[in-house]
Amino acid sequence: MSLTGLLKASLELRDLLDAALKPAPALRVPPPQVSRLCSPDRANVVGTANDYALRWRLERYYRNKGVPVVLNPWVAEHGAQLSRMGMVGAQAGPRVQHLLEQGRQAHGRFVRGDEKHLSAESCRALLGLAALDFISRQGDVSVVFAEVPKEDLQDLMGLARTRDAALLSATERVVLNPHFGRASELVGGADADFLLDGLLVDLKTVLRPALTAEVRRQLLGYVVCWHLNGERVNEDLPVRLGEVGVCFGRHGYTVREGLEDLTDVAGLPYLAREFKALVQGLGRERGGAPTARPQASPRPGRKTPR
Repeated sequence: MSLTGLLKASLELRDLLDAALKPAPALRVPPPQVSRLCSPDRANVVGTANDYALRWRLERYYRNKGVPVVLNPWVAEHGAQLSRMGMVGAQAGPRVQHLLEQGRQAHGRFVRGDEKHLSAESCRALLGLAALDFISRQGDVSVVFAEVPKEDLQDLMGLARTRDAALLSATERVVLNPHFGRASELVGGADADFLLDGLLVDLKTVLRPALTAEVRRQLLGYVVCWHLNGERVNEDLPVRLGEVGVCFGRHGYTVREGLEDLTDVAGLPYLAREFKALVQGLGRERGGAPTARPQASPRPGRKTPR
């Protein structure tokens, strides 16, 4: 289970967060910079690969600017770990390790600047990492063995060239794939795509952008987890969170909301207590707390509908 899984499973949690949400802002998103080339049944894989691609791009951009970048272990690494341990997809072990190594090599090439843009080879590696994500998040090994259609590569290479100026203005610190320490463990896993100074962003590679109730619940769930974690991300990084945002990857556009526009910040302590009590109650009903991915210390090199 994860934050998004809990929200789908529990009407009480959805009602709690919905009651705390303020009305959504008007949405004026420009036309897409990249049309979808992949088939609908591959959109989640390509969208997950684009999560990795954008984080790699931000990592290189901000390192070149001299802004500190905090890395977290990839979800793909956890998928590979589950396979090695024989918990999920043990029969896929050699294939899983091959995909992970390809991803690490592509990451190194790109962040070093060996490639100006993500090449077809690197995009293929990114799609391999996305496949490993499915092992971790869904226990699904089949995508590891699936052929990669050429349309997926073409789609991802186009997505990897979109530009969103709203993501290029951080000056203090960037955290990639931030989690919320004990609060993430409480819900069985919760991690956003990136934190730019005080802006927490989730990436959605969708055709039709919308700030749906599902999307805004997820954002508010992250804010609650941040509060429960002592207003920190990871285990020990204090963050003055001021905004949340959704980056619509095909459109190169990020919608931002101040916390006061999302919810009543003064009521956040009460909301967090109620949220925690509900999640703990759900854990008892299921015979224990949700199972979380291990949260390891950041080291270099090493979600919802898309």
